[in-house]
Amino acid sequence: MNRREFLGGAGALAASTFVEQSSAAKLPASSQVNLAIIGPGSRGQQLMRTFLRVPGVRFAGLCDIYEPRWDQARKITGENTRALRDYRELLSAKDIDAIIVSTPLSLHSEHVTAALDSGHHVYGEKSMALTVEECGQMRDAVKKSGKHYQIGLQYHYAPWYREAIRLIASGKIGQVTQIYSYWHRNNSWRRPVPNNDPKLERLINWRLWPRRRTWFTSH
Repeated sequence: MNRREFLGGAGALAASTFVEQSSAAKLPASSQVNLAIIGPGSRGQQLMRTFLRVPGVRFAGLCDIYEPRWDQARKITGENTRALRDYRELLSAKDIDAIIVSTPLSLHSEHVTAALDSGHHVYGEKSMALTVEECGQMRDAVKKSGKHYQIGLQYHYAPWYREAIRLIASGKIGQVTQIYSYWHRNNSWRRPVPNNDPKLERLINWRLWPRRRTWFTSH
């Protein structure tokens, strides 16, 4: 297999994605999807921007106990977006089709399960939950609700990774004997805390505190 064949395969996969998106753009206005997000922090805001690239999507609500996030999120969704502190109040809204959960890992199970139980489809950030037991509870909630729950393992859906898997499985590159992989991050895991407020330290830097993290093994 040469470079042209490789790029051709990857390009074809990317083109199919573009066609699907173009078809979605032709949907009638009644096909609008109203989303809400629990946890519009740094990762949550990235997800919001990504979802808004899909034709017909709008944000009908957001929830965060740290109110400065509200203004940050509204710069993405619009200044009139409903903002709440209590996620249960958000889930009771009648105009929301699906929920994005982008909260600290220790809260994934609580928020995802509640969203499913309230009749919403859910997109939840990885990792799925903190314990195997919590994952089982979430699985049961999916079965009971009949709703869709997608875990944000975004690289599993990336066209270039899927094409690489296809090429390996087809045998076109021969027998794979070794794989080398690297990931570099050129910034700090610790996030700045306004006025060094100790009450906000555990809220903002939740990865570093007991009961809210698995250290960095799940990240």
